[in-house]
Amino acid sequence: MNIKQLALSSVFLLTLTNFSIFESASTVWVSAAHAAQDSLISFKPPVTGKPTRRVGGGTRSAQNSPALAVLTTEQTGLTISSSPTLYWASNQVSSQPVKISIIYTLPESKDMMQPVFEADITMGKTGIQALPLSHNAIELQTDIEYQWSVSVKNPGMEGTEQTLISRGTIKRVAPSASLQQLLQTAKPRDLPEIYADHGLWYDAFAAVSQLIAEHPDDPALREMRASLLSQVGLKQFVQLTQQTG
Repeated sequence: MNIKQLALSSVFLLTLTNFSIFESASTVWVSAAHAAQDSLISFKPPVTGKPTRRVGGGTRSAQNSPALAVLTTEQTGLTISSSPTLYWASNQVSSQPVKISIIYTLPESKDMMQPVFEADITMGKTGIQALPLSHNAIELQTDIEYQWSVSVKNPGMEGTEQTLISRGTIKRVAPSASLQQLLQTAKPRDLPEIYADHGLWYDAFAAVSQLIAEHPDDPALREMRASLLSQVGLKQFVQLTQQTG
């Protein structure tokens, strides 16, 4: 091989190497773009015109101060599940048990509350917590608005005791024919977006949380859940729930 041939061969190899590096970098960029795209989700709440139902959790609190919130929409959150999972979050572990209750108003009297479930739960960790109603044999009736709450007593300033409480509402609705058709062929990864697009908060949040439990190292799923929380005024709890399952 003469000097000219050797030079041309070197240029060809250098070009191939640069192309390989460019191709590799492009692959990484495309993968990152796909991950970012996968994390995009838009929650479309039904327009009801009803007043805010959620209490607590949406206000700013001082750093390191105790915070507690039911993870739901400001108005009544919807579900198509007869026994959905309720999610709540806390930034501190309390030595006191957390009281969880579910009640509904009797249709014939707006002043009479019917208890459905009450329990004291020991909280062993901070972050997101789940209460699967199916584990407690609780089934929600269709088109009835239920109120649920979490509360815990914590030591306050100067030795006084304060009670943190957060409340939200949930209503089970019948799925539309178009939604039923979508769910028949949907993959698990598609469920959060499908539910969010149909205004089903509890189902969307449960679907993405289930995916996170199965794929805890997938950042796109955690970004998806963070997006849901931010869209309903719970941005304060995004970082907290990012750290847990």
